[in-house]
Amino acid sequence: LVPVPGLDLTPFSFAITCALLSLVIYPLHIFDLMPVARSQLVDTMSDAVFVIDEYDRVLDTNPAGQNLTGKKASQLIAHPAADVFSAWPTLVQRLRNRPISHTDAFVIQDSRTCWYDVRITPLAVINQSEIGWLVVLRDISHSKQIEMELSILNKIITQIAASLEIHQVLYSLYQNLKEILPLDYYQAAMV
Repeated sequence: LVPVPGLDLTPFSFAITCALLSLVIYPLHIFDLMPVARSQLVDTMSDAVFVIDEYDRVLDTNPAGQNLTGKKASQLIAHPAADVFSAWPTLVQRLRNRPISHTDAFVIQDSRTCWYDVRITPLAVINQSEIGWLVVLRDISHSKQIEMELSILNKIITQIAASLEIHQVLYSLYQNLKEILPLDYYQAAMV
């Protein structure tokens, strides 16, 4: 089978095979940095991220999502979203009300008085059919706490301002009475 005796075709066939494989693999971009960087980004972000498929099952989550639910990935993946998000009925209801054709943003509160900013973004393929949803929960409890404290302070300031207005009205009335009434009526009224 060798055209020239003593000629080994193995190195040539390996070279041709490697060249053909590189031509086939290169367009797939499997050795790019982006998939690795994206995975690292999602895994290290503090927001809880869940990928939900068209059948309302959790397909993926990051460590923050696992911490939020208190469950391991194996206890979340392939389970119904209604079970995973049972602590947040508003979120379950929003996921059930289809279709969400744009990013849906709202705020929910859980039983531990933690507040979350929720973003539900549809995942679509080229023909625009939705194949799932990306659910991101960001803990905004600290901001809500500050908002509530500011609301309380605003009420206190409003009450102080109202009492200052009453004090100013009384002082103005006192000044006017002092000018209008004779001195003996004025002194009698003050006693």
